[in-house]
Amino acid sequence: MQNRPYHPNYEWIWSGLPETTVASLQLTVTHPQEDVLAAAVADFLAGLFVDSNGVHGLGGWAVYPMTRLSSPHRHIFNLVSGGEDAADSLVSGADWAFAHFSNIAGIHLYWKELPSLPPPTLPPR
Repeated sequence: MQNRPYHPNYEWIWSGLPETTVASLQLTVTHPQEDVLAAAVADFLAGLFVDSNGVHGLGGWAVYPMTRLSSPHRHIFNLVSGGEDAADSLVSGADWAFAHFSNIAGIHLYWKELPSLPPPTLPPR
């Protein structure tokens, strides 16, 4: 069980160049009762800003629900941040998620550091 806050691994976050790194931290949230989990997830997302593309986030980080990998008893999210403030923003997102979910009895949280990637290349104008 990993019901504890995420402890930053700065070596992982900065495995690429700071200006180009996009770091993704995967959070898996589980609960034996699907209605409790669904309400917790809805409340978590409702507490975030939503941009014009429907992406939830706050303070330099975004959260992407991984719906194809999720199930009624397990929701998976990728917390993502990039650029020179990626580390601080990603840790802020992880702290926000932990503060929300850890107060719900029966919730279990699991963190997984995903490979850091360069940002997508935009086509020339």
